[in-house]
Amino acid sequence: MKKQSLILCCFISFLFSCKKEKIVVSDSLQQVACLDMNENFKLAPRFTQNNGKVYAWIANLVRPKIIEFVEIDNNLSKKEIISLDFTPFKYSSGDYYVEDNVLTTSDGKFILTKDVHSDVILLDVKNKKFITGYSFKASIRKLLTEENRVFALGTDLFDATKFYLYELNTTSATATIVQTFTKKAGDDISEPIIFNLKKNTLSLNMVPQNTSTIGERMQNFKISDGKLQNISLFSSKRFSNVYSFDESMCFVKEKVDGPFKAFDYNGTEIAWNSDLNSPSSHFTNILIHGERLYFSPNDGFVYCLDKKTGIVLWKTAHISHANKIFVHNNMVYVYSKNSGLSAFDPQNGDLRLKQLFGEPSSDCFFNKENNLIYIATYEKICSFSPL
Repeated sequence: MKKQSLILCCFISFLFSCKKEKIVVSDSLQQVACLDMNENFKLAPRFTQNNGKVYAWIANLVRPKIIEFVEIDNNLSKKEIISLDFTPFKYSSGDYYVEDNVLTTSDGKFILTKDVHSDVILLDVKNKKFITGYSFKASIRKLLTEENRVFALGTDLFDATKFYLYELNTTSATATIVQTFTKKAGDDISEPIIFNLKKNTLSLNMVPQNTSTIGERMQNFKISDGKLQNISLFSSKRFSNVYSFDESMCFVKEKVDGPFKAFDYNGTEIAWNSDLNSPSSHFTNILIHGERLYFSPNDGFVYCLDKKTGIVLWKTAHISHANKIFVHNNMVYVYSKNSGLSAFDPQNGDLRLKQLFGEPSSDCFFNKENNLIYIATYEKICSFSPL
């Protein structure tokens, strides 16, 4: 009798757990529309948004000075492919593959650059034309957009002690030097590069020639006078190139078993230092949402931290590191090119959605204006309604 009761209790517990799993976890989102891309793009596209419109874009690998755009609407109806050729621009060196660096401006233009390159391209997708190319006397390390203004940060091609902050005027297609900074000849600039126009600061990672003995260090510049403040925010054997910042603090993860750190813009103290015990050295992104930080390294977990204290509120298993994280309707969405889209309860990290797309995807984009999630694969672009 006791054995039968035990079996019955186990069976009831099993049924209850199954029922709970079906209620809590969804294995699919409602698909709204799909656009077959086989006839359009030969490679998987990526998304960008410009003046309320969503575009899928891809660099043409056969012709390196061609970039192609297609506008994505709510119904994913077939649109004309806008193919922009910037061959007329004479480059300082070699071919020009666009890679990932596509920025949009408030006046509806697109700006392209290549890592460690002295050329920047300005395109007008709406009017289907190449506008101009900027050739700098510096190797552009990063394009920065802030308050509808566009800046470029680059190191001098001939003087190892100088680097510049340029402002690009996309209306007149001109560029001017905002400030000239000085550095040690052996130092190099690397991510994280944090530009905060409201705080009037430029913080960046300065890499000395011998990092094994000195270590990398975050330096803080004032845009107003261009002078280096002799403040070492913190030093590390190696920083991660992933960071995020808000009005009060900046958050950076150190590589190779290093801690996750937060510092303020005064550069005088570390706000907190949280050791995650994570072996990961690769953090794809950090999302600041309210008083919490969300991120997913390649250690197989999604983390949620208290922004003010660095305390780990929860962590939960995930198949792969996140390529993108966003929050919508009180749900944390984690997108991975290899393991699809997951959604987690922000309060405790409970899994609420797990969806694969049948093949590796290339990008995910959440459009706040129409509340649709777009997923791009090598075969199609599909839109989904979030939970």
